[in-house]
Amino acid sequence: MVSQSLLSRFLAGSRPDRPQSDPRMTRGIEAAEIRARGFRLRVAPEYEIRCRQSGLVDARSCDALHASAPRIPGGRSENYLLEGTTWGDSIRLRPSRRGGWLAPLLGDRFLSPKRALREFDKWLDLRSQGVSLPQPVLAMSRRRGVFWRSSLATRELPQAQDGARWLGSRPGDAALFATGKVLARALRQFHDAGAIHGDLHLRNILFETGDSERVGGAPRCWLIDLDRTRIRDRVTPADRMREWMRLARSIEKRGLAKEISPRLRARLLRAYCDGDRSLRRAMLECVPREIRRTARHRFAWSFRRRFHAEPRKA
Repeated sequence: MVSQSLLSRFLAGSRPDRPQSDPRMTRGIEAAEIRARGFRLRVAPEYEIRCRQSGLVDARSCDALHASAPRIPGGRSENYLLEGTTWGDSIRLRPSRRGGWLAPLLGDRFLSPKRALREFDKWLDLRSQGVSLPQPVLAMSRRRGVFWRSSLATRELPQAQDGARWLGSRPGDAALFATGKVLARALRQFHDAGAIHGDLHLRNILFETGDSERVGGAPRCWLIDLDRTRIRDRVTPADRMREWMRLARSIEKRGLAKEISPRLRARLLRAYCDGDRSLRRAMLECVPREIRRTARHRFAWSFRRRFHAEPRKA
């Protein structure tokens, strides 16, 4: 039987079988914190004054903010767009929601306010190391009854589109390599900072290309959604290849695998390794294990399609 403590941690949003963030999480930047009855907020230092000027200091103001902000399309649910002179920039507010089998039952409800706050700390830490992430603004949690509902806000990137939409537009070979190379470098930077994303799929990557391919400029790339990200002292070659193969499965499941040729995959891996032959060799040694893992996923996809169920993210 599952112990009461493990069950409580799972309902609160923690994953007892995975290591949680370590003490390095808040190095470099210390977020300001606002507490009130049934309300927790953590905000990046450069946004603290604007946050207080907006009146976002308690549960009532949190409810008012959600009620007044325009809703925009998001990932698992609608997001909110914060605009106006108070905030300066456009801010995307993303509600935290559960995935997996508990999603239909609990949705956005958690027993603890810590989930979004932990994600925000990871975001601040990695951003302070130069990792390619949208600028974090704040994380807040509001209690209703015994449950907490949380949100995390980042600076909006109006010209960016997620990887699924971009790859689905069928970009040319030159654009594929240029943008893929930027992704490879961003992911290498992420891993070198000691982070394992844990949920790397096309919807959790943002690209901003615009006219950059035509005018000779470089596209830009950001990683998002650090809810499952773990911070470690060292990311092993096996961890790195597992992340790449998870992304490859995401591409395959969306029917876009033909867009990424074997030659392009090899070029992107070389871009990721950046001349480190020992790293490349160690990662390639992990490929057979990941191929077996992919075969199991394909079997599961086939099984779900057979029963007309929507497959989960790879």
